[in-house]
Amino acid sequence: MTLLRFHATFWTVALVTLFALGSVLADGGDQDDAHGHASGRTDTAHGHDDHGSHHPPLPLTSVATDSLYHLSATWTDQHGHPVRLADFRGRPVMITMFYGNCTTACPLLLHRARTLQTDLGMPMPVLAVSFDPESDTPEAMRTYAAQRGYADGTLGAWSFLSGSPNVIRTLATMLGVQYQRRGDGHFDHSNLIAVLDADGVVRVRTEGTSPDVARVVEEVRAAGLLTP
Repeated sequence: MTLLRFHATFWTVALVTLFALGSVLADGGDQDDAHGHASGRTDTAHGHDDHGSHHPPLPLTSVATDSLYHLSATWTDQHGHPVRLADFRGRPVMITMFYGNCTTACPLLLHRARTLQTDLGMPMPVLAVSFDPESDTPEAMRTYAAQRGYADGTLGAWSFLSGSPNVIRTLATMLGVQYQRRGDGHFDHSNLIAVLDADGVVRVRTEGTSPDVARVVEEVRAAGLLTP
């Protein structure tokens, strides 16, 4: 009887030990799964944040009714020259905001601005203002303009402008453009093409990377910014 009780106790302890060990392993497996799932989310997030992926653009907000030419800040163009917005007073000007490391929305936005230039039927300067002054140095933007065909000025001169973060934020606010730097160094931002009148007031504003160019042309004409 003593031997039987010993065997019974032995197997009971063994079974309890195995059960406990199994629970630990199961918990560890769950933790691994949890870490793996978290890693999966992180990888997915990185994949979503990857520069090649598409992000919902930030919406435009209300635009200022004052002239942008009241802003006295000095910008720097792709040639290293100082520029003030008021330098463009006296003629309609197109303006958009972008950053050079973007490979998704921004190239489309600039392409639409160039298409609009063509369809307007007259030269119109374009101001392409960077969100990212750290990366978009004059040299970098000069290279960007040359590689993408924005340097010849046939349809109207392109000025790629950079400024201080405060100056950029002020202009963006007046245009109704939202932007924010992401953790990977890229930006979420609104997609805007606007046309200013001769006094620097926003008269036409279109949102998105594929606007109805014909409609925008009609709006520009209706605003009296072009000679029919």
